[in-house]
Amino acid sequence: MWNLIKCECLRFRKWALGLTALHLLLLGYLYIGGALRPSEPGIAYSAAILYALVGLAFGLVQVGGYRRPSQWVFLVHRPLAPARIWLSLVAAALLLITIAIVAPLYLVLLGVDFGSAQDFDLRFYLLPPYLFGLVFSFYLCGTFVLLSSSRAALLVLALPALFLTREAGLWIFLPQLAVIGLLLWLNRCAFKPDQKAQPKSAAALVPTALAIQWGLYYTLYAVASLTFQFGQMALNQHPNSNPVPDTPHSIVGMEDTAAMQYAFGENEAPLLKRELAIAEVHRAYAGWNHFPFPQQLPFADRGGYLLDKARNVQWHFSHDRMLFKGINSRSGADAGWMGRSGRIYPSTDGMAADEYFREIPLVVDETTLVTPRELYRADFDSRRLELLHALENDEEYRSGPQLEGKMAVAISNRNLYFFDAFSLRNGHELLQPDATVALPGSIDNLHSIYVAELADGYAVSFLYGTYERQGWSPALLVSGLLPLGGEFSDTSTRPLQPSFSDWFIYKQYLISPLLAYLSKATWSAIEPRHEGSVSLHTLLSRPIPVQVRTAMLVSALLCALLTALLSRRTQLESRGRAIWITCNAFTGIPGLLTFLCLSEWREADRDQAAAEVAQRAQLA
Repeated sequence: MWNLIKCECLRFRKWALGLTALHLLLLGYLYIGGALRPSEPGIAYSAAILYALVGLAFGLVQVGGYRRPSQWVFLVHRPLAPARIWLSLVAAALLLITIAIVAPLYLVLLGVDFGSAQDFDLRFYLLPPYLFGLVFSFYLCGTFVLLSSSRAALLVLALPALFLTREAGLWIFLPQLAVIGLLLWLNRCAFKPDQKAQPKSAAALVPTALAIQWGLYYTLYAVASLTFQFGQMALNQHPNSNPVPDTPHSIVGMEDTAAMQYAFGENEAPLLKRELAIAEVHRAYAGWNHFPFPQQLPFADRGGYLLDKARNVQWHFSHDRMLFKGINSRSGADAGWMGRSGRIYPSTDGMAADEYFREIPLVVDETTLVTPRELYRADFDSRRLELLHALENDEEYRSGPQLEGKMAVAISNRNLYFFDAFSLRNGHELLQPDATVALPGSIDNLHSIYVAELADGYAVSFLYGTYERQGWSPALLVSGLLPLGGEFSDTSTRPLQPSFSDWFIYKQYLISPLLAYLSKATWSAIEPRHEGSVSLHTLLSRPIPVQVRTAMLVSALLCALLTALLSRRTQLESRGRAIWITCNAFTGIPGLLTFLCLSEWREADRDQAAAEVAQRAQLA
C-alpha cells in the first residue's frame, strides 16, 4: 500500500511542484496588488472556480490514466484488496493537494502575518482547510465520474455547491465534511474490478441514486428556468423588458417620479398630484439582511474598510481583537489600533474595556460604519468615532444613511428614519430623527422605498415583492403621507400581481415535490441568515395554488406508472421494483431518470433494442 502511494506521488511530482510554484506566484501577485483579502465577490468566485477546476482536473487525470483495460487490470490485480488500492490513490491525492494547495496558503498567511504590519484573524487560517475541502471534493467528483458505470455520475458535481456560499461561518465545515464523506463512499463503491457493473447492494445503490437525483433536480431546475425566461425574451414578454402592469417589475422599471405618481394614482387631491409631478423623488434600499458574524470566513465579508485619505491609512476590523487595525496603504507601516472612541493606540496593551466593540461593525463607506444598533461616522482629523444615531431593544439597521439633497434616510428592520442631511454630514452630536415611519411589512420582502419631498412633508411609498420571496410573501404597494412634525398615515395599500406566472414560481414542485422541500430546508439550514431562508413551519405551511398541486399529483402518478412499466424490463425483483415505484412517486422526474440510468436491463431487451437500431440503420 505504501509503495503504491509512493508511486502515485512520484507519478505526479512534477505537476505538483509546478502547481505549488504557480500557486505561490499567484498568491504573491494578489498580495502585491492588495487583493489578498478575498472579500470582493469577483475575486472570491473566481478563486473558487479556479480551485474547483484544479481538483476536478486532478481527479480526471489520475483515474483517467488507468482507464485503458490493460492498465486497469494491472492496477486492480495487485496483492491488495480493492479497498486498499482505492485508499492508496486517495491518500496520494490528499498528500499532493496538501503540498500544492494548503502549504502555499499557510506559507503566505504566516509570512504576511508575522512579516508585515497586517494582522490576520483566526478566520484567515480557516481558509486553507476550507479550500482544501473544496479541491478535494471536486477531485472526488472527477474520480467518481470515471469510476462509475453510469454517465449520470457527472451530476454529482452539484454536491459541492452545498458549501459554496458566501454565508459561510464555522458551521460551513459541517456540510463540507458531509459532502466529502458521501463522495468518498460513492468512490469506494464505484471502485470495483468490473467497471461496467451497476451498484446492486443497498449500501451502494441508495447513496448513488440520491446523489444523482440531487444533481438532476438542480439541472432540471436550471434548464426549466432558463428555457422559460429565454422563451419570454424571444416573445418579448419577459418582466425585465415588457412587464405586465400592476406587478413589482412594472413599478421598478418606471422612472422614480412616474412610480410615485402611480402609487398615488387613486388619490384625487389635485394639489398632491401637481406636487408629485414636479417633486424630487428619491429611492432607498435596504443594504443588507444581516450583520457580520464572528469568525466568518474572509470571503463572506461585506463592506470595505475605513479610509483616512489625508494620511493614506486603511482601517480593517479585527474579529479577534474587536478593534480596527490601521495600515498605511503606501508604506505598509503599522498605524496602530482604533477603538470605539476613535482614539488611536500604538498597541492594545492598557486599552480601556469600553474601547472594544461589543458587536462586529459593517463599514458602509470610507467614513461610516454601522453596528446592529449604532451608527458612527469617523472623524480622522479629531480622532473621533462620532455616534450619530442609536436604536433600542432588538431593532437593527438594514442600511446606512442614504443622503439625497436636504434629506437623509436610514432603514431598520422595523422603521424608516428621516434625518436632516446637513446635520448628518456635519453634526457632532447624537442626532434625533426628524420623523419615523413604521415599516408596513416584513423587511425581508421589501424591495425599495420611494420618497418625494413635498411643500409640507413627504410622500412615501413602500414596494414589497422581491424575487427571493415570490410565492412566500405577497407583493404590495403601500403609500402614505408624512406631514412635517406629524405622523405617517396610509392612504392606499394596493395588492400587486406576481411578476412571473405560478408555473414559474412553483416549478420546483413540478420537478420533484420531495426534493423541492428537502432543498429549501437544506439551504435554509446552511444559510440561516439569507433573505430566502424560511423556517420549517413556514416551508411546510406554504400555500400552493390548486393547479400546481393538481400538476404535482399528475406528475407523481405518471412517474410511478412509468417506473412500474419500465421496471418489468429490468433484472429487479418484485421488492426492488416496488421500492423504486414508491420512491419515484415522491421524487418525481429526477427519480425516474435516475432509475433509467442505474437499472440493469434484461439481455433480451438489449438484443431487441440493438436489432431495432440495426434495422433502422438499414432502412436509412
